[in-house]
Amino acid sequence: MSSITVVIPAYNEEARIAATIRAVQTIPGVEQLFVINDGSTDDTSLIARQEGAAVIDLYPNRGKGGAMNASLDRIDSDIVVFLDADWGRLQLKHIKLSNRF
Repeated sequence: MSSITVVIPAYNEEARIAATIRAVQTIPGVEQLFVINDGSTDDTSLIARQEGAAVIDLYPNRGKGGAMNASLDRIDSDIVVFLDADWGRLQLKHIKLSNRF
């Protein structure tokens, strides 16, 4: 099976980030999970760390594209999934990863 990295850019998502991380952790094959804390002024970074994600803190805010780009030099996998931080109760049935990899 191919290795998968999930990158979650996040700005002030303390209310939703834990549920999103927990959902990602149920996906088979995910070997890396990064939350890119894009200048949040709430507890997004703290909560993401408590949930077991690797966190990259950016200050000042760089925008979604800047946050995504900040993760690129740390990714070491075959497949990269960029996921919005507010997916919350995402379930495996919502994600279809091609078996071509």
